[in-house]
Amino acid sequence: MKNLTRTISLLLALVMMTSLCACSQKETTEDGVEIPSGFLLAENKNTDYYFFYPSDWTLDRNDAGMTSAHVSDDDFSNVSVTSFTASTEYQSLSDYVEKYYFKQFEDNFKNLKVEKNQDGSIKRSVLKIDSCETIAVSYTAEFAGEEYSFRAWFVSKGLYLYTILYTAKTQAYETHLEVATAIAENLKFR
Repeated sequence: MKNLTRTISLLLALVMMTSLCACSQKETTEDGVEIPSGFLLAENKNTDYYFFYPSDWTLDRNDAGMTSAHVSDDDFSNVSVTSFTASTEYQSLSDYVEKYYFKQFEDNFKNLKVEKNQDGSIKRSVLKIDSCETIAVSYTAEFAGEEYSFRAWFVSKGLYLYTILYTAKTQAYETHLEVATAIAENLKFR
């Protein structure tokens, strides 16, 4: 009887340990890239990156040109990723941001206001996303009579530039900025 009790106890302990190990395993992509907790993978073999978005957000677009997700049908605050071949006319990532990106926005949006330093230069954060040079900037602009706030992360990887763009109506911007930052910082390249 003692042996039977001991055997049952050992089997129960083994089952519990197996269950605990299975629960603690992280979900990964087929290439072994860890999917952040609470996020989903926008699966797309036509992109050279992994885009993770919160499980309570909605995936909008997922093709070779752009991947994006928004908060809900009532709140279209969103994060998108676009990629393109870098032009040789720009000497650096900073050069691209200052001489091309904002010029393009000035031509299409009213009342563009880029956060600037006291000396008038564009206020930026320099960081790494998946070990790649990244510049982050914030700005506001008016579109269709509504003010929007933006946070853009410009990532340089080899011959490509990636723009990760968080867009929200100004009154909702701070509400989702932390999650949008997590989306940007969790971008991984293949």
